[in-house]
Amino acid sequence: MTDTDNWVRARAECTAIGFVRRLRKQALEDACEASKHHKPERVFSISGDGNPAFRVERKLKGRDEIDAFVQFRVDNESSVSATFHYRNGGYRRAFSERKLENVNLAWSDEDDTCNLTIAGESVSEVDVRKRTLGELFFE
Repeated sequence: MTDTDNWVRARAECTAIGFVRRLRKQALEDACEASKHHKPERVFSISGDGNPAFRVERKLKGRDEIDAFVQFRVDNESSVSATFHYRNGGYRRAFSERKLENVNLAWSDEDDTCNLTIAGESVSEVDVRKRTLGELFFE
């Protein structure tokens, strides 16, 4: 039996908490890759255990302070939000924040899948990471 055949497990994991746990694992891999390949003066890391929130942080090499971060948080059983936090005007300033995306999850009995949507548009887990972490990694 493959994972795609295990609809019971897939259905049980189609919750905001389940999604955030998977997202955290995937974001950790993305952060490691970004630290190696993009903007060598920047270091990316993860904080929080993903239950019910975590964040991906950006620091400049040689500094202790966080430059910016994306916070993922469970809003309710079927919704996860992502917010971008950044220093406005340099270090030692307060963080400003901007809402990025609200991801909704819904189980489909028709095809036994957990469907993700952002503003009514169907998206994949990779799409969620690109939309929420791209600015942190590449700008």
